[in-house]
Amino acid sequence: NGVDLVFTCAGIGVGGSFLDTRPEHFREVVDTNLMGTIWTGKAFLPAMVAAGRGHFVTIASAAAFHGLPHLSGYAARKAGIVQLSETLRSELAPHGIDITVKMTTFYTSNIADFTRGPKQEIEKARSLVQMAPWSSSQVADALLLVVQARRFYMIAPGQAKFLWRFKRFMPKFYLWMMPKLFPKLERKLLAKAAERGVN
Repeated sequence: NGVDLVFTCAGIGVGGSFLDTRPEHFREVVDTNLMGTIWTGKAFLPAMVAAGRGHFVTIASAAAFHGLPHLSGYAARKAGIVQLSETLRSELAPHGIDITVKMTTFYTSNIADFTRGPKQEIEKARSLVQMAPWSSSQVADALLLVVQARRFYMIAPGQAKFLWRFKRFMPKFYLWMMPKLFPKLERKLLAKAAERGVN
């Protein structure tokens, strides 16, 4: 007996410019997203090591490597989860423990209901969810296939894979282009919110 598979799914969002984000919102997203993953590992990984088997799945985000403006709090914590996962993989592989870290773009979920920040930022998160290419069930199905294959990184969908490669092969161009593209994306998100009757 024992625990063979653990998913660390707790998470909240935080939106807004770095200078305007309230310190308590930074702290809350750290405590939930990053520390929640750490405490889950502390609770379950010792038993997996003792059994010599197990699979520990962490939930990061494409925001971990694709940090858009106004997502500093969220992106920094997700990047922390990726680095934690890479370290855990190195430490626990000799004990027969597999690690998978999920890095996807937005998909249909209720994360906007658990996003901290100004109302406009929450509505932008709601717009991102509405425009998402995948449903939560599609992401779950894809994640289970990655776990079954015992792969470490899950980067999906195609949009996320493109951004992952683009940033690594053309970092200077990526860094030049992102600030220029953000205003266009922001207008699109706010227009989507206006369609919902949100001022």
